[in-house]
Parts: sequence; C-alpha cells; structure tokens
Amino acid sequence: MVESAGKYYLIGFMGSGKTSVGSRLADLTGMEFVDLDRAVEADAKMPISRIFAEHGEAGFRRLESATLRCLAGREDGLVIATGGGTPTRPDNVELMRSTGITFWLDPSFDAILSRLNTADRQQRPLFASPAQARALYEERRHSYSSAGLRVELGTDEPPDEVARRIIRMSLEADSAGRSQADRR
Repeated sequence: MVESAGKYYLIGFMGSGKTSVGSRLADLTGMEFVDLDRAVEADAKMPISRIFAEHGEAGFRRLESATLRCLAGREDGLVIATGGGTPTRPDNVELMRSTGITFWLDPSFDAILSRLNTADRQQRPLFASPAQARALYEERRHSYSSAGLRVELGTDEPPDEVARRIIRMSLEADSAGRSQADRR
C-alpha cells in the first residue's frame, strides 16, 4: 500500500474510466475515493440531470467548483474522480495543481463509445449524440492536456493496471523532484 497526504485527481472525458480506476487507485493507496459528480449530487440533494435542467450547465459548474474546493481543502489524502468538464475552468485546474497531482485518463473516443451503452449515454446531459459528444471530446482535449499528466489508455486495459501505472508515475515524479508546480 502506498499512502499519500496529497490528492490524486483523475480527469478525462466522460466514460474514460475515472470512477473505476479511481476506486482501484484508492484501494491500492489506502486513500478515500470520491466521485466528484456524486459529491455534487449529495451537496445539491438532486441528480446531475435535474441540476442541469433547473440551473443549466453554468449552475452545475458553480456547484462542481464549490464541491471541489471543499474536497481540496481536506487534510487527508483523497483520490478524486472529477467530472469531464471540471478542468475546463482554469480556477479548478489551479486548485488541483496546488493541492495534488492530476492524471489525464486518455482513451480514444472510439474506446469511450464502446464502454458506454445507450443507457449510460442517456444519463449524461452533455452526451446528446455521438457526433456532439465527439465534438465536445475534441474541444476539451486542450484543457485536459494542460491540466495533468497524460495516461494513455488501451481499449481493454483493466482499471487495476491503470491504477498501478498511476502510482508508478507518481512515485517517479516524486523521486525526480518534479511537482506540477515546478513544471508550470
């Protein structure tokens, strides 16, 4: 078990595996796992689809940022699976960089499509159609690339292998004395 008092933030497009990898990473590190979308729902006392319907995407993003700030301020180590749009706000990126290390889970769009069935897609307010989702995927790639260390994912790579790779990347960065703040 590898323990850390910092935060591991997992970023990436919806369906990239943040929740499944994050859960496994938390098990391996002994840290608590938090899915940011579920934390927002708990704080708002309503599902994300209703938040979008009642407050729009801008309202959701405000709630998401507030919840992220609360989690980042905790003293304990956490593995946080962020929402797909979390790193599109520069203040969120700065917060994640200053309180932990950020990993961009980067599967191909086709791999994401194969992971998400129709029911999964319908539960995601910004996944109206594969064509619209692909456009959003391409639009967000810049935000993801500037926010974290890239973890390229194979189509069928198990979450356990990805989690172990993230731990190795983190240890390598620590041993080399490179923090994200140093690389800015």
